[in-house]
Formats: sequence, C-alpha cells, structure tokens
Amino acid sequence: FQLFARLLAAEGRPLEAAALLVEQARRHPDKPVWWALAAEAAVAANRREVALEACAKLREKDPDNRYAARTEARLWVDAGEPARALPVLARLPDDALARDPLAAYTYARALAETRAADPEADPNSLD
Repeated sequence: FQLFARLLAAEGRPLEAAALLVEQARRHPDKPVWWALAAEAAVAANRREVALEACAKLREKDPDNRYAARTEARLWVDAGEPARALPVLARLPDDALARDPLAAYTYARALAETRAADPEADPNSLD
C-alpha cells in the first residue's frame, strides 16, 4: 500500500494516495505508521483537516511522536493559527526541539507569528 500510494502521489494523484492511506490506517488503527503515512499524503493532497486528524490519531498511539507534533504544528502555523501550534509542540519531551531542527523552527515561527498577531501576548503563555 505504501508503495502504491507513493506511486499515485508521484503520478500527480495525491488525493487518491491520501484516501488509500487513510483507509489503510483505519483498517489498522493499532499501527501508528499508517497514520504517519496518511498524514504525509494528506499534506501532499492539501487536505489539512485529514492531515490534522491523522496526526491526532498518531499521537493517540504515540504521544511523543515528533513527526505528528511537528506536522500538526506546521499545519496550524501555515493556516495562520500559530497560537494553536504552541501547545502541540509544548507536549513534546524536553529534548525534542534540540533533536529536531524542523520542530524547533516551527516552534520559533509559531512564537514569532503569535507575537506579531498580538504584541501584548505573553510569549511564555500557551493559552
């Protein structure tokens, strides 16, 4: 399924790839890798809500999953809702941002964009 989904995406059919991987993830909800693949395909297909759902399912199975947190946070920042990204990244283990430069970049971007949107906001607040 993974190879087939990648082929569909490579052929310019990311919606079909996303649908296939979400279906597979729902058939095997106990296997987090399917939710990660579904999230990746949904991002490629520009299906933000599906990607967010897949990230949430992945984090249910693996709460410390950096990929899911980083992807969800990036989706919120890209959607113009950086304040929603901050609590997602804050739930990661303490060393996650040091180990994942893209997560650190997303966190910095979320902080900066939250601050730009509301200069009076407390940058240390996650609410």
